[in-house]
Amino acid sequence: NIFIYGTLLLSVNGIFFFIQNQLRLEFLTKKFAIITISYVSLTSIGALGGALLFINRAEGVILGQVVGVAIIDVIGLIIFRKIFTKDNICTFKVQKL
Repeated sequence: NIFIYGTLLLSVNGIFFFIQNQLRLEFLTKKFAIITISYVSLTSIGALGGALLFINRAEGVILGQVVGVAIIDVIGLIIFRKIFTKDNICTFKVQKL
């Protein structure tokens, strides 16, 4: 079970790092800072909570981190929904590509 949870953690972390790097590339420093601080806070709280609540502490830590990162992923994807709307994409650049 712990390997499956670890794979899930790798997946949600990958999405987070994509979101974080995209915010950096878009020069959205305030949102980048908020997402990064939230990531650190929620994964730490999740890991601590998981370690205290689960019988198998290692599984609890990993699942707590998964929950924390998943929350940040949802917030980041909501931010991107506002960035990647049809009105914000320059059609000239898209046609040039």
